[in-house]
Amino acid sequence: MRSNVRRALFILALTAAAGPVLAGPGDGMVVSVTKIVDNGPAADRFNLVLISDGYQASELGSFATQAQDFADFLFNTPPFDTNCSAINVWRIDVASNQSGADDPVACGGTGATANTYFDATFCGDGVIRRLLTANGGTATAVLNAQIPEWDQALIVVNSTTYGGSGGGVGVTSISGTWENIAIHEFGHSAFGLADEYEYWAGCSESGHDNHPAGEPVQPNVTMETDPNLIKWKALILGTTPVPTTVNADCTMCDPQGNPFSGQVVGLYEGAHYYHCDAYRPVFSCMMRNFAPFCPVCAKRILDTLAPFQPANSAPACDAGGPYVRECAGATTSATLDGSASSDHDCDPLSFLWTGTFTGGSANGSTPTVQFPGTGAFNVGLEVGDGTASSSCNATVTVQDTLPPSLVAPPDVNDVECVAPGGVAVALGTPTVGDICDATVSVANNAPAVFPIGATSVTWTAEDDAGNISTDAQTVTVVDTTPPVLTLSVSPTSLWPPNHKFRTITAHITVGDVCDAAPVVRLVSITSNQPADGRGDGHTSPDVRDAAFGTDDRVFKLRAERRGARTRTYTITYEAQDAHGNVATRQAFVQVPGNQGH
Repeated sequence: MRSNVRRALFILALTAAAGPVLAGPGDGMVVSVTKIVDNGPAADRFNLVLISDGYQASELGSFATQAQDFADFLFNTPPFDTNCSAINVWRIDVASNQSGADDPVACGGTGATANTYFDATFCGDGVIRRLLTANGGTATAVLNAQIPEWDQALIVVNSTTYGGSGGGVGVTSISGTWENIAIHEFGHSAFGLADEYEYWAGCSESGHDNHPAGEPVQPNVTMETDPNLIKWKALILGTTPVPTTVNADCTMCDPQGNPFSGQVVGLYEGAHYYHCDAYRPVFSCMMRNFAPFCPVCAKRILDTLAPFQPANSAPACDAGGPYVRECAGATTSATLDGSASSDHDCDPLSFLWTGTFTGGSANGSTPTVQFPGTGAFNVGLEVGDGTASSSCNATVTVQDTLPPSLVAPPDVNDVECVAPGGVAVALGTPTVGDICDATVSVANNAPAVFPIGATSVTWTAEDDAGNISTDAQTVTVVDTTPPVLTLSVSPTSLWPPNHKFRTITAHITVGDVCDAAPVVRLVSITSNQPADGRGDGHTSPDVRDAAFGTDDRVFKLRAERRGARTRTYTITYEAQDAHGNVATRQAFVQVPGNQGH
């Protein structure tokens, strides 16, 4: 970064070495003039003019943006932020036939050429590529024709290649921090400030060891070391040593750092392009390395602009708002914002706020204050510039629009049904809170008895402002108890085994806790012998009139057996309630092997 700053400042110093260039006013046209910062009549103000070069007509919108950005940058750069009403800023839109600037190969450039109105070119001296120049005579003619009262001008070249130069009309590309370079050159041209850096082409150069005799005329460099004769002696504190820094080796730049944490006015050796015997007011400054202007330079700028400064006017008061804040409890904080207040003269402003907030008054442009409770509160603001003041008001409304916090009790799961209608359930207690209301009304829509299944219970909480929140709780009642089923059949014994069918009747009772009418089904009738086995008379089937899957309680079984072996019929019934619980029972009918068994 340090080497880049040196190169940039070196470029600005080379302006006097740049030879004339040929302008090309036929390579474009002057389109329009715009006053982008209007602080008064041109005859009464310092007029700074920005001129485009290398912008085609379709690109002038970009130039307009860049010009406004530069104006904003300038008025945010001290000391211009304290006397802005002295300066008008103008923009002259000049359309060129082609974009950019010439970039000769002789200086390491790309060889590009561009037909532009002011014939901007890098390598303006035939040696240094970054020396960007334009035809000052043509620029002066345009300025005189368009804005006769102009005081300082800057040609802005539409190129992102690093470069610039100074002089009566400065030139800059739009590379990097070009605004700093332009302001640095503004310091030269408008205010007669010298370069404070201690080299010409570089710190190891020869011929710049000691400054030649003769006190520089610029206000920010000197050869004087007598504390009583230094130009800026009034700004040097008695505790600051003079000289403040001394270069121990005049064959090179002084390598030591700043002995202070900021800008302390003193006598620092190394300035005006020389390693020794020339002094600057502070360690770092806009005129050395793009740091803020030092107090010596700032004073020169303010003194120069003073004749252009209009009479003081009262600041414009803006209290911001209306402010709306959400209640945060017993008190609610609000940051008031008077930063839109302004002063035409760019004087620093004081702010005094008053109102029904804690303490009753506050200072600063954006204080944070506390308001009690809820409602609309009026606040007043007085803005002063040290000479005049103005007042305004704003309203702060503290409102409660947030519903209470509500967390329903945990879900209640797997509550066993105890009656056909359901079961009463203890729900638990919800968790409720509210930032602004200590007492919140809570209710729910739970039934007295919960039916089988999942029931959603909605809890509701309402605060004093009418804000409502809800949360849901699920209560699940289950029926996991199967029906009670009893089964018997008659007859239970078939005799004689004469291969004939006998009617069997099933006797069933069924009941269920939660289902008044469980479903009964005949599931199966099986035998321990095959239907048509050896020795059983070869008759089939052995079961008749049995409607399986229904509540069939009368059917027929064949009275036969295999030889003298006992046949056993197994009759299976099931009862299923409405919730899928099943009870199964079996009964048996035998065909005895003999009548005695």
